[in-house]
Amino acid sequence: MIDVLKSFMRDREGNYAMMLGVLAVPLVGAVGLTVDYTNAMNVRSSLQNAADSAVLSLARAHYGTLSEAEAFQIAADMLAANFAGSYKNLTIDRNGNEWRLGATAVADNPFALFKAGSTIDMKIESRAAYSDMSYEIALVLDTTGSMEGAKLADLKIAAKTMVETMTEDISDTSKIKFSLVPFSTFVNVGPQFAPTFRNDGTLESAGASWLDTWGQNPATNGDLPAGLSRFQLYDLMGKTWPGCVETRDPVNYKAYDTTLAPVSSDPRSLFVPTFHIDDSDSYSARPNNWLNDSSRAVSVDGNASSLAKRLAVYGVPYANGQVGERSTWRKPTINDSSSRYYSNYSEPMGPGFFCDSKPIVPLTTDYGKILDAIDGLKALGNTNIFEGMMWGWRTLDDAEPFTEGRPRNAHNNEKIVILLTDGNNAWNRMSNNRYSSYSSFGFLADQRLVARNSNDSTIRSAMDSKTLAGCTNAKADDITIYTIRLDLQDSNSANLMRDCATTPQHFFDVPDSSTLQSTFEEIRHRINRVRITS
Repeated sequence: MIDVLKSFMRDREGNYAMMLGVLAVPLVGAVGLTVDYTNAMNVRSSLQNAADSAVLSLARAHYGTLSEAEAFQIAADMLAANFAGSYKNLTIDRNGNEWRLGATAVADNPFALFKAGSTIDMKIESRAAYSDMSYEIALVLDTTGSMEGAKLADLKIAAKTMVETMTEDISDTSKIKFSLVPFSTFVNVGPQFAPTFRNDGTLESAGASWLDTWGQNPATNGDLPAGLSRFQLYDLMGKTWPGCVETRDPVNYKAYDTTLAPVSSDPRSLFVPTFHIDDSDSYSARPNNWLNDSSRAVSVDGNASSLAKRLAVYGVPYANGQVGERSTWRKPTINDSSSRYYSNYSEPMGPGFFCDSKPIVPLTTDYGKILDAIDGLKALGNTNIFEGMMWGWRTLDDAEPFTEGRPRNAHNNEKIVILLTDGNNAWNRMSNNRYSSYSSFGFLADQRLVARNSNDSTIRSAMDSKTLAGCTNAKADDITIYTIRLDLQDSNSANLMRDCATTPQHFFDVPDSSTLQSTFEEIRHRINRVRITS
């Protein structure tokens, strides 16, 4: 081959030159054809991409609200903004929930070999449909003390942006509802559900039927025996129940804690209002010492039981296993100054102590109400992911405690929980006669979750197990769960949040709160069922 080339270069006769001239014509033509074709395909591809964006925008943001003339102008404006080339014959039409865009790309044809003339015309078509779905979305957000500062600020921005953007995407407000479930040590279901009492202690209004008004649920909590109305105690103290509830105890085959709607005929299914009992004067670990133990509002016989003596501090007589009539109760003197036990927690002492979460906002199309509630979130308390998850699920139901959800068999309706936390499940152990701080499981001394002398690892494991059971049951109820782990590195929390999610792809591990907005944006795109159909 090299010898042939050398011979060609040395040859002085005209044969090779003539051959080269003949070959040059198809060679130039091939090059020109390639250039024309490549240019045309690039122009066509660019217009197709711009058309896809335009028709997706129409389907996502303006389904059902625009005339075809209005849609035409929007599409033309988007093509002008996203396509630098030339096009003609733009058409827009709609068939049901599908938009169709047609146009002809006009590409330069400088070599005029691919097609006679100076341009190449190529038709494109793009179609996009908006799924006729409705959505019910529970925002279950960690508002514990560790969220203070930039984390909570970034979370508020991300969550509000998601609500605003999704409600712009779906113009029919009947098709999208949001609920908000802040959680920390407890979840606050809302004080508006409480019963009210007259001055003589008799019932004025019944309140919610799913709340334990009369102490029927036998769940234990230190000084408070079954049969004692915590709501009446709040009334006696002149205090308003702030809205938090305890976890229901599982009994035998009934998983009240992770399943089952409340039934008024089943006392164990009723939700018990939180009531932080007074911390004993005799211990140094007493963050909520709001009563003076030596001040007896009710005379107690020296042979009375320890429980009778403890109840006497609250002004409640107790004898022979029975709480005295309300008319015999006497209000004690209350110290409701701010607690100084914790360096980072200074809240008023009293029966509502540790009920720090803002109230749930049930499913609603009043998006301003959701946005205002997000703005008002405050960071306080410990991490109780389990209670957050369970109440997020409950807000999506059509049965009590919250009934705003569509029926489970509603056509084209998706129920979604977005669960975010920056911490592990936790419950503070303490060196006092109750072994712990107050939580939705009462006190460690009550042994409703684990043995009273359990260590932190055992406590967290038990809370994680309940959380996972709740997630598993919710998924079996056709709830889609997205989980977000914020600024955590340990494997325990990663496994829990990944397993809690509908699939591993529904789990987001976010190292820094500054990226929360993009995370919520990704979830929004996954929820919105807009698709290219051509």
